[in-house]
Amino acid sequence: MLGSDAENTQRFYADLFGWTVDTTGFPGFGMTDTRASRGIQGGLGAGEQRWATIYASVADVEQTLARAESLGGSRAYGPVAVDGRMQTGAFRDPAGNVFGVYHRAAD
Repeated sequence: MLGSDAENTQRFYADLFGWTVDTTGFPGFGMTDTRASRGIQGGLGAGEQRWATIYASVADVEQTLARAESLGGSRAYGPVAVDGRMQTGAFRDPAGNVFGVYHRAAD
């Protein structure tokens, strides 16, 4: 994900989700370790193009949206019930990127 300010974008997601960011490579970009054994691994940085909506599975949608707001983000929507077992929501990070979160109850 690219934002307008690499350092702020990296710090925001590290604080929100506990991710680690390795910034020793290319300037203004860091490889992100989400500490998940599955899913997409990627990077956080700054650049001209700023668009992508990525969703992460979280334990509690409302709690995650509230935490994002407390770290300088703003709520885009949610939580919204999708069906009887799933909730979704989204926030804008401090750089303006939209990031989605969801929780699906166990089967």
